Amino acid sequence: MQKLEAKKRRDKRVTRIYGFPQTPYGRVLSAPEVSDEKKAHLKRLHQQLNPFQLIRDIERQKKQINARRLLHA
Repeated sequence: MQKLEAKKRRDKRVTRIYGFPQTPYGRVLSAPEVSDEKKAHLKRLHQQLNPFQLIRDIERQKKQINARRLLHA
């Protein structure tokens, strides 16, 4: 994701200047306001994530929600 950093106006035209693209996770790690302890904690959590397992879990939960919805309809 790119974050808008500035807008410059030249006559009637507006030029937008974007920063280097980063994920929200990358932005948090590069933010000086976030403590080193919190960054270390987030790095540990990020290493434990498995995107494929997350997708499977989300799909399973969606099926459960839809099944409940059909029972109560």
